[in-house]
Amino acid sequence: MLLQACPCEEFYVVKAGETLHSVSAKCNAPFILIDNPQIEEGDDIEEGDVFRLDCSQKYL
Repeated sequence: MLLQACPCEEFYVVKAGETLHSVSAKCNAPFILIDNPQIEEGDDIEEGDVFRLDCSQKYL
């Protein structure tokens, strides 16, 4: 699997209505939970939360 360049900034602020899955798809960052251990579950985000995005291929 080849990942595209990251279209989002390194630190992402969650917007209203977004889910971890939608942010992951939008930003080409499939390993958000691995890179952000403070997020305990996939649905554990809400508007205004900030987390780090890493679009590198380090886990592939």
